[in-house]
Amino acid sequence: MTKIEIFYKESIFDELLIHVNYSIAEYTVFPDRVVVECKLDFGIHQLTVQLAQGQRLNISDVRVNGASLRMMIYLSYIETSVGNKLQPATTLWENDQIWKLPFGNPVSFWQCLVYNKLSPGDFGTDLQERYHIYYPDSVDVDDKFPLIIQTFFKHNFDFACVKRNTPISQLPYYPIEIEMNHRLLNDAIAEIQLKHNWIVQNKHFVAQTVYNSAEFNQSPELDWIRLDLVLREKLVFARAEFPRLHDLIDSLGINDIKNIFMGILPAGGCIAPHKDRTEKVPMYDNDKHFHVYVPLLWSPGNLFKINGATILSDGKPYIINHMDYIHSLVNDSKQDRIILAIRAGVDANQHLI
Repeated sequence: MTKIEIFYKESIFDELLIHVNYSIAEYTVFPDRVVVECKLDFGIHQLTVQLAQGQRLNISDVRVNGASLRMMIYLSYIETSVGNKLQPATTLWENDQIWKLPFGNPVSFWQCLVYNKLSPGDFGTDLQERYHIYYPDSVDVDDKFPLIIQTFFKHNFDFACVKRNTPISQLPYYPIEIEMNHRLLNDAIAEIQLKHNWIVQNKHFVAQTVYNSAEFNQSPELDWIRLDLVLREKLVFARAEFPRLHDLIDSLGINDIKNIFMGILPAGGCIAPHKDRTEKVPMYDNDKHFHVYVPLLWSPGNLFKINGATILSDGKPYIINHMDYIHSLVNDSKQDRIILAIRAGVDANQHLI
């Protein structure tokens, strides 16, 4: 069992709501600390505290198995009911505030990791103003998936910390607003489903398919299917092969397109953790181009984990940095997951960001 001690001073409270990794934790109150005992694996975790009944909680230190987090406590922040983040902040005074503290077990591992990303002068400042900081999520996936997939989605050993002046294309991910025409979307999905056998016969070589088959002994029916539509600014197949899909692509308002591929992950399929090509090809330069990820069919049970950053499950469009961050996918639904991946110029698409 892991012992977490939350030290406090000058506080007035009767009841707290404490979570460790999104699970409610029981606690014991002492005159100067609140003690939680729980099972924690090696890696990164999250502690949250909320005033259920009380006027003030002033947190002065947190210790994990007797080791103080020290300066690492300044990574904590308060999240309000409307989603605002307050930092630095170690005092709760309203019931709708949630104090969130990322931490690592053991503390020595966490200190080494954090000090490799932040300088001593950063602590005690508003880190949200200086950096884009992403703390990873954890989820249990069904044990029908290979063990490496299960452990990749469950455990976390890194977080992303990127300076604020970093180009959007070099962040792990970035949400964008693309207005989808639902009639065109439904027509495109129907067209893809109708031509499924043709797509399988004409799909392009993907190293992930070879890896999955060799490593997981995966059934060919679960293989990741990739079909290039535009490659180096040229159509791979005549537009007449997918007229409805191209109508949808035209409606997205994405300019200066270099590459487009359609990706289909069958129900029950997965893609092992990997990074994509990083050769010095002009259209893969992350300073000048980005990777727009547009889900077309994304049922609940589809998960896209970006290591050290997040798990995407909402089926919304994002700019994804697939070249610098390890990522993995599972489709634990009963439908194929269908996406478009579009490589496009940054300058010509400022309206997306």
